Amino acid sequence: MKKKLFRALRLAAVPFKLLLLLVPLVGLMVYVNYTVDCSGLYQGDLTNRTIVELLLQGENVSGFSQMDQRAVMELYIQLLPDEQVPETVALGSSRVMQLTTDMAGTTLYNCGVTGGDYRDMMNAFYLWDKYGKLPDRVVLGIDPWLFRSDVKDKRSNAALFEEMLSVALGHSTSYQAPQPSRLYRLCDAAVQKATKGQASLTTLNVTDETLLALFEPAYFQGNVQHYRKTRNQAIMAEAVTEDGIHVVYRAVTPAQMRTNTDEVKCADGTVWYSQEFREASADAALQVALTQAGTFLYMEGYTELETAQCTLFEEFIEYVQSRGVEVVFFLAPYHPFLYEYVTLYSYDDHAGFFEVEPYVRTYAAKKGIPVVGSYDPRLLGLKDEDFFDGLHVRAEGIAKYFGGFDAAGGILPGTEYDGVALCPLVAEEDAETDAANAPADTQSAGRG
Repeated sequence: MKKKLFRALRLAAVPFKLLLLLVPLVGLMVYVNYTVDCSGLYQGDLTNRTIVELLLQGENVSGFSQMDQRAVMELYIQLLPDEQVPETVALGSSRVMQLTTDMAGTTLYNCGVTGGDYRDMMNAFYLWDKYGKLPDRVVLGIDPWLFRSDVKDKRSNAALFEEMLSVALGHSTSYQAPQPSRLYRLCDAAVQKATKGQASLTTLNVTDETLLALFEPAYFQGNVQHYRKTRNQAIMAEAVTEDGIHVVYRAVTPAQMRTNTDEVKCADGTVWYSQEFREASADAALQVALTQAGTFLYMEGYTELETAQCTLFEEFIEYVQSRGVEVVFFLAPYHPFLYEYVTLYSYDDHAGFFEVEPYVRTYAAKKGIPVVGSYDPRLLGLKDEDFFDGLHVRAEGIAKYFGGFDAAGGILPGTEYDGVALCPLVAEEDAETDAANAPADTQSAGRG
């Protein structure tokens, strides 16, 4: 009887031993499939991942003008280690891209994107929140077209915006939250328990559709082959754009950046322009500003603020503050000629533009939000040489009125001006007075 019992126990121990053997093997498979991820199911497109890997290593990367800037930004946020989350994040368009880590005086990542609209700004902050990597502070580049519902860059992520509206702001949209399977919920609970709530399948970018691939032997084999093939290669990526342009994304040394012919994405997210663009004279910048004054980017027919856009903006700010994140408004100035031209010759056609700054300052005062800068370069003492063109102020120009943040989070004055104190709250009456004082003949010329 005892022999039969011992024999039964030995037989029962066999599957248990096999289980103990399989658990580490399955764990290895999951780890390799997730981290190598040759198909980009979890870590994103291989080209974008290469760019992000270089940025996370502190490298500056070539090929900025050909990058999918929004996809790179999202992947950067997703893959950023928790211990590297910056104190400050800058959001906005290319008009905020010269705001660097050195200038801010804190760890900073600049999420400005070319052509950034209101959806881009809100999406960017939502991603930092969604992936559980909120900074202490956000600097919002307040472009005047944020308050136009018809200004939507075709590159902005409309689906993500619908998700943000629904999840973060509680709007009724077309977004439908995924209904996870029982297996997904069990795995998600296991991940959260193992990480003590620091991670989830959502923050790891694992969906119901991609979950099973983690346990797929064939995918494991492909990932092992990919790792062996690429492990000793220099980190770089090549791509061909839709226009047939061959692009190489690789680290750029400081020496190479002095004479670069293309734009470079810096490790802090900012853009380093080509040598030709950086070294263009003030006269060259003025010539570009002359051209831009005629079209005034995104401001055509902007005769008044949109109430609905202001409401959406205020909801967004309340959402940001509810997450315990400090908000700073950053008003990037326009070229002196462009600002004066629009003021004198097309004021009525762009009345909405001139309403933005007073509105922003009034709202900021009510919410206790500091405002740095002004659209009007005269208030900041800026000259033609402080600009690349009609829309983009140089870093040297920003440094004149913004000195970064001190240890307590206060805003320091620039090298020549205090960008906050020089731009006190502008009342609506002041804007109306300016309009009334504009020469009658030039106002009519603007309408014509």
